Amino acid sequence: MGQVSFEVDLAPFKPYALRLFAGGYMLETTLTQLERLIDDLLQQNRAQQESITRLEAELSQLRDDNDTLQLTNMEQEEQLSGTLQRLQAMLQRSAEGAAATV
Repeated sequence: MGQVSFEVDLAPFKPYALRLFAGGYMLETTLTQLERLIDDLLQQNRAQQESITRLEAELSQLRDDNDTLQLTNMEQEEQLSGTLQRLQAMLQRSAEGAAATV
């Protein structure tokens, strides 16, 4: 038996081969861009999570500070009320003493 040989003319397939190559390059470029975008988004997400954690801690501290200030304010109001009552009592005694000497 002899060898069978055949030849295939690839000329009609050249435009498709170029499109596939260009498409593959575009696909690779697109995938690379997507990878960069995903990395950027993940980095932004981490940064935002860190900001949220920091802001939550600051909010907690501010709430504690607010509670402390409100308690201090209530204590000062009680002290002022007591001082006002004492002053009113002194004025009343003073008025009574002045009326008794007239």
